[in-house]
Amino acid sequence: MFNLRKIFCLLAFILSFLSSYTQENSSGNLEVALYCSPLQIIGLRFPIIAELNYGNRFATQIGMGPTIGKDFLAGLILDIGEFRDRDRTKIEKRNVGIQFQCAQKIYFKKGAYLNDYISFLYRFGYFPTEMKGKDTFMKKNQFYLYYGKRVKEGKTIIDYWYGLGFSKIKYLFYQQVTDRRYNEVIEDDFQIKLITLPAFILGFNIGFEL
Repeated sequence: MFNLRKIFCLLAFILSFLSSYTQENSSGNLEVALYCSPLQIIGLRFPIIAELNYGNRFATQIGMGPTIGKDFLAGLILDIGEFRDRDRTKIEKRNVGIQFQCAQKIYFKKGAYLNDYISFLYRFGYFPTEMKGKDTFMKKNQFYLYYGKRVKEGKTIIDYWYGLGFSKIKYLFYQQVTDRRYNEVIEDDFQIKLITLPAFILGFNIGFEL
């Protein structure tokens, strides 16, 4: 499910997070917050996101949580020829997977860690399922550059953003390909697909300052 590159990436962000916390905590110029993401919950992803604001202008985020298997992008596997139909077997079971994400923010103005910023986000999601009694899955590696705004009322924080990026998707599914001319199944097996797609991100987090 994971490879060493993803593990090292996550560990690097954790070490950066802890290092910044140690350095900034002594000066008092530090703010820590926890978030949840309503739109990700709708998408069957449930990360808890920790954010460290430091240096008057920077913030590092680390998030992790479970996922529930979801439908694959069916529209990407339908167009295979004039005389052929492709029928993808329905998902029989949705299992619990995992998602993690890390982001680096830069605020436009120094000071209170509020208002406009730009950020780079990396997100990995693993969505396990079962089809025809066999384990299937979808893996998503997502990379985004986005603009956001962070507002705070007391200890409550709302952070919203939009931006562009791309997704690298790998998924294993079961399919049947039928030749309509002869009503004959010409392909009947499990297949792995790799695709890269442009992506648009739009969302918001709700959280509170610790």
